[in-house]
Amino acid sequence: MSCVGMLLRLSQATLGKLREEKGNESVCLFATIDGKKLVLATLYTTNLPQQHLGMVFDRDFELSHDYESEPESEEAIPRTVASDEVKPKDDNSLSNSIPQSFCNMDVERTILSEEHYALLSSMLLYPASPSFLLHAQRKNKAKKESRNTVRKEVWEAIIPYVKASEDRAAVSLVCKSWFQIDKDTREHVTAKSAYVAKPERLFRRFPNLRSLKIKGMSPEMKHNFWVGSRDKITPWFTDIVKQPKIEAVDVRRMIVSDGDLELLVTSNLRKALEVLKLQECEGFSTHGLLNVTRHCRGLRTLSLERSNITDHSGEWLHELALNTSTLENLNFYKTGLGQAMPKDLELISRNCASLVSVKITNGHLNNLNVFFEAATALQEFGAACCRDITIEEFEEVFSEFVESIDELINLDVQFPHSLSHLSLISFGSARLSILLLIGSRFKKLDLQDALLDTKNHCDLLAECPNLEILKTTEVIGDEGLEVVASICKKMKKLRIYKHKEDQAVEGVITEQGLIALSNGCTELEYLTIYMSSITNEALKCVGRNMKKLWDFRLMLFVVNPQQKLRQRVLDMGVRSLLKGCPDLTRLSLLFYTYWLTGNGIKSICKYGKKVKVMQLGNIVRSDEMLKFFENDSRSRLCNPIGLQKLETLDLWNCCFSGTALTEAVRKLNSLRFLWIQGEVFGNMLPHFVVETFERNKRYRTSTHHLANRSLDGLSYGIRHLLTNPLD
Repeated sequence: MSCVGMLLRLSQATLGKLREEKGNESVCLFATIDGKKLVLATLYTTNLPQQHLGMVFDRDFELSHDYESEPESEEAIPRTVASDEVKPKDDNSLSNSIPQSFCNMDVERTILSEEHYALLSSMLLYPASPSFLLHAQRKNKAKKESRNTVRKEVWEAIIPYVKASEDRAAVSLVCKSWFQIDKDTREHVTAKSAYVAKPERLFRRFPNLRSLKIKGMSPEMKHNFWVGSRDKITPWFTDIVKQPKIEAVDVRRMIVSDGDLELLVTSNLRKALEVLKLQECEGFSTHGLLNVTRHCRGLRTLSLERSNITDHSGEWLHELALNTSTLENLNFYKTGLGQAMPKDLELISRNCASLVSVKITNGHLNNLNVFFEAATALQEFGAACCRDITIEEFEEVFSEFVESIDELINLDVQFPHSLSHLSLISFGSARLSILLLIGSRFKKLDLQDALLDTKNHCDLLAECPNLEILKTTEVIGDEGLEVVASICKKMKKLRIYKHKEDQAVEGVITEQGLIALSNGCTELEYLTIYMSSITNEALKCVGRNMKKLWDFRLMLFVVNPQQKLRQRVLDMGVRSLLKGCPDLTRLSLLFYTYWLTGNGIKSICKYGKKVKVMQLGNIVRSDEMLKFFENDSRSRLCNPIGLQKLETLDLWNCCFSGTALTEAVRKLNSLRFLWIQGEVFGNMLPHFVVETFERNKRYRTSTHHLANRSLDGLSYGIRHLLTNPLD
């Protein structure tokens, strides 16, 4: 068959009807091309009478078969074609009949009965002209674009439901189309380091943001170092007011001025702003809050917790009570502001039917009964109460304001039935009885500054079987942890901090309390604990029982500096902890002496597959230990299965050389933030901004260094040297 100037496609081969007495015989179909005889298919009269081929020929070929039969009809189909005169026909003629040009075949050599063998059931001839090929190419491209358009519409509907930032980051790396979808549909972003990221670049990358969280210095840096001009929120607010879709702004540990707040609330953003959080910030006053409460009438959340606010008057709270009817969360807990006026709180509770959370600085609970009656949907409440006082203190200070000491100390308050979260400051043991009556309602308790002793903790927690979140100090002691383990079976989050220096310590936490806690609270997901001693067995119990734990922070401190504790190696305990808690994403091990060796560090790197944030203090003194941190696939010393997701690394009092540390950081590909005490980097880190800080003079430690990965991809050395001018 000649294929000059055309392409010939052979789609399938089929056998016709054969005599029944022949049985299941095989028939081979051959094609001879350039003198070579090739087998195209093997058909069987009974089991496989038809077979798809889908072959295209662009040169002369000859078809043949090995079936021996006499022709039963003079009208036969030849199998050798010399078709120089073939003209392409329309699709209908090609699909309904065999072309007439096949009559030029060599009948003597290749006659095959149509009844026995229909060689070609469908044979299409395509002219190989340039115009035809261009038409086919355009047609295929149009079909491909049509399919891609459908896929893009589907992904545009699916990707917005992906909320986790890690998953979104992975989505944006798949292809350009997904990158664009992520750009157009991303609604929330967290800037973990405000002075590394640039606001104009962020909004250019995500122009349709609705919610933005901005973080400044870490809590440790903010409390111990001087905060410079780089931590001002002004550059961010200047760009935020240009984004018309922003509904929520969350700022942590930044300098916010009254002018910044005025810029924010006098722009077009004031109508859309629903959530404003300024937590652990400083630099603004109640004048700035007055502008916020006057202009932003659609606020649902106003949170100022732990911010340092200059108090000029309480007019801002009165304006908030008059202008808003949508408020759900109001929080100015631990801000140092003056006592909240009960009438303003009452007006807020009457105007805002959806009010579910209120945390204030100061307020006598006896004066809030009307507020509690109106706030029928209130679920969370926090306040600072008057502490327990003696008769001498009452006669000297409070006798002019109240008639008796019982009126000042005793409580006659009715909490709403919906209340389940409670945070108290200076509550004292004299008022504990009112909480014991409603202990079964509580799901969250913040007793860190409640001034309760060990016995008070045990009495209160024994009445809270539904407690899920607890925040307190190590005053709770082993006895309190045993009560938690036996009563609070639903506990999910437990924070136990170190007591204040001016607070007397009655109870301490040892391995006994941690073992009891791990055996009783198997649903625990978050655990921060200060302890005076620890053993491998206690850590093994945590790994064996707390399978859902994803955040574990252990801090050891010395109760009595003159007491010498026996040195322990915690390598086996740390290994069991990480093996038993596979979902651990944050790990903090801060010791006051070197209780980890190279085996412990190796276990962390091997089993910490999901760890993103890690803090280590007083662990090892050898540079060899840093080799286990390397996750670079090009290094023979790396551990490819661990620490692949590590983003933040804090090293406190770990004596590594600058050169070894620099080399380790270079090979931690996922690392974004590094905080280290003492040593200076031996060489400049590529793509990192390194800054040096000095602690306050009351501390005896050396300088600290903060390294942040630069979004601009540039290499910096030590860029800043900040000192604290305060003692």
